Amino acid sequence: MNYFPDPKHLLGLLQELLERIKNLSSYAYSESNAFALNVLNRKRHELIKALDLLEWSNEDEIVIQQSSTDHAILLCYRQKKQRSLHPDGSLANFYKQGINGLQHEVETFIEVVSRFLRKEKSA
Repeated sequence: MNYFPDPKHLLGLLQELLERIKNLSSYAYSESNAFALNVLNRKRHELIKALDLLEWSNEDEIVIQQSSTDHAILLCYRQKKQRSLHPDGSLANFYKQGINGLQHEVETFIEVVSRFLRKEKSA
């Protein structure tokens, strides 16, 4: 995204992403679902860049922990290498951790953009 994003449009994209994550969470771990999770994670990173362009302030000290979510998604996506390291089925656990973390972070971003819009509207 090489432009200043419209906050309302960004909010809509975040809500759409959240729905896609919730849909994916209803499916069990598989190689294709891990790939889909990785794609949704990339989309989240694109939207984070757009959120940064809004110059939002973190007045409410909203803490977003991306590293643990990224790590879990990376581990379940690179399943061929990880299968030998985690033969006990923990790939499915990484998949669920990734989905849960991604969902939580997108919900947080939705709240951030919603607050930004409320402040902008009241100004």
